[in-house]
Amino acid sequence: MKLLAVLMFTLIGFLGTNSYSQTESDSTQVNEKYYLVIKNDGSEYYGYILKDDGREILLQTSNIGKIYINKSEIKEIREVKEADAEKKINSGEYTDLREEGPFTTRYYFTTNALPIKKKENYALIHLYGPEVHFAVSDNLSLGVMATWIASPIALAAKYSFNNPNPESDLNFAVGAIVGSGGYLAPQAYGGLYFGTVTKGNRSSNISFSAGFAHINVGSNFGISYDLRYKYQSNDVNGDFYVPSEFYPTNNQPYVEDTKRNNASVVLGFSGIKAVGKKTSFIFDSMIFFTQRRTVQYDKTTVINFTDGDWQNPGPPQDFTVQEGRYVNNGIRPTIVLMPGMRFSTKYGTAIQVVLSGFIFQQSSGDFIGVPVPQVSWLKAF
Repeated sequence: MKLLAVLMFTLIGFLGTNSYSQTESDSTQVNEKYYLVIKNDGSEYYGYILKDDGREILLQTSNIGKIYINKSEIKEIREVKEADAEKKINSGEYTDLREEGPFTTRYYFTTNALPIKKKENYALIHLYGPEVHFAVSDNLSLGVMATWIASPIALAAKYSFNNPNPESDLNFAVGAIVGSGGYLAPQAYGGLYFGTVTKGNRSSNISFSAGFAHINVGSNFGISYDLRYKYQSNDVNGDFYVPSEFYPTNNQPYVEDTKRNNASVVLGFSGIKAVGKKTSFIFDSMIFFTQRRTVQYDKTTVINFTDGDWQNPGPPQDFTVQEGRYVNNGIRPTIVLMPGMRFSTKYGTAIQVVLSGFIFQQSSGDFIGVPVPQVSWLKAF
């Protein structure tokens, strides 16, 4: 009897152990998805979530094994959707999560059409001033752009459309930037309205944009130094202002009212390409096509007066006075090139160095380039 009892208790214990082991084994298959877990202190862990009891999670990592993380210490849990991400991360080839994050929708100045995700908020600090952008939904972002003295200041918005074909790598978006001269130039205002198509994924893509821009700088900043009037005497090349005592309407020194909207058609071509573990090449560009305006003198008046002063009057002379006006004379392009490199120090933080510059056409027809190198910092929050 004693032997039989021992055998029975042994069998029960074995079955109980086997049952527990099976349960524990099953519990490790709670979720087969691969995740990035970001803690409040900025540390990151990649792995499979084996258990989630509401207070803490059990994460299976390849480098340090299983670890428990309190939910109160976790800032974000993000699914890694790339098929071979685990292999790339474990090998050290892909230590930064490139296919996600707020910066993957941004070049240097322009944005691509890839949809932003809710709570992918980020700040961008330039040498000239800050930007802050908020993802209010999975497809809509709103932002504020300014200089360090908050003048001028602008509001930005972008909306991305969901692609009904999940197999397609084409995305479409529309957006706008509207701004004011602020307290330094309250009379100045303008806007940029655009549509963008992007081909590719978040780590490697190209974008083409087209839109319309306008700016009204006001009379204080839009003065034209072209002559409203000119007159000719013996020297047919002598162009200068007509003295007001001989041509009373000369109290208007400029050709036309400069409080006008200057409009441009805008085209853009941009792209990004990962070239290292935490490094990407970015290229951004914008081309503004504006009407070239020149002065045409077509209203002529002949006046006669005596040159010299009242003591030594000269012989009477006839002067031909011409009144000018602006006319459109072709297209004037302005090109903004912004190639650079982006370095991701860790998830949610990056620095980019850009060798930007302007190429514009002078009134003489010659092109001139002005380099404007930039450094900026990106931070998710």
